[in-house]
Amino acid sequence: MLSDVIEALQRATSSSLEFNIDKDLPERYTLTDLARDLSEVEHLPQIHTLSALSLCLRNADRIDQGSQDQESIAQLSSHALGLLSNSSGSLLNTDPALAEQALDILRSLVVRFSPSLDDQCLILIAAYTDCKRTWTTANAGLYAREILRHSLEDAHKQAFISSVVLEGFIRPIFSRTSSSRLTSTGRKAHFADNSQDQSTPGVSADTDDAKPWKTTQTHAITVFSWAVEQSDVGHTSAIK
Repeated sequence: MLSDVIEALQRATSSSLEFNIDKDLPERYTLTDLARDLSEVEHLPQIHTLSALSLCLRNADRIDQGSQDQESIAQLSSHALGLLSNSSGSLLNTDPALAEQALDILRSLVVRFSPSLDDQCLILIAAYTDCKRTWTTANAGLYAREILRHSLEDAHKQAFISSVVLEGFIRPIFSRTSSSRLTSTGRKAHFADNSQDQSTPGVSADTDDAKPWKTTQTHAITVFSWAVEQSDVGHTSAIK
């Protein structure tokens, strides 16, 4: 089924015709159909698969509920999330078009079916909220923010920002070079005491190894900015 939708989309694209939903999209299908068909189209370009998945999920009125929905939702979510980071898990996917489609799929799943995304997945999604970054787009930023808004209730959001993002993710990255040149909120200190500068033993503060936000954790700044933007006053002082 998914392969037929992909073929119809490509046919419409190559002939500069508008995709005919009534003609080319099945009248009824299930989430299990979509999840099962992923293995049948894995040889095709991911962007084609994601475009077809996104189209099917956006037409939710055609989706029939089934007994295996939760398992299928988890499988579809995992597939999309896997395309937001590379195989090492530390660097972001650098194809913004691919990221946009993956986030659109996650948005559809989160808004309509409420899958449970763990903390690390939410941090990864937050990395796409700044459309000025080279790895994301304006639409991807909107999708990421909508996912986070639906996934984090107000009470949980502040705990997530304080404990998971600031303490668990941001602090370890920047503590490799804990410098008096920065305040507890990450701003430049006007009066710095160089004698108090500290760095991880064996790692020079002037090397890129001591500054992972410039190499392997380039998305940390974006995640931190999102956390500051969403925080109640005083929460960002948690990373002292």
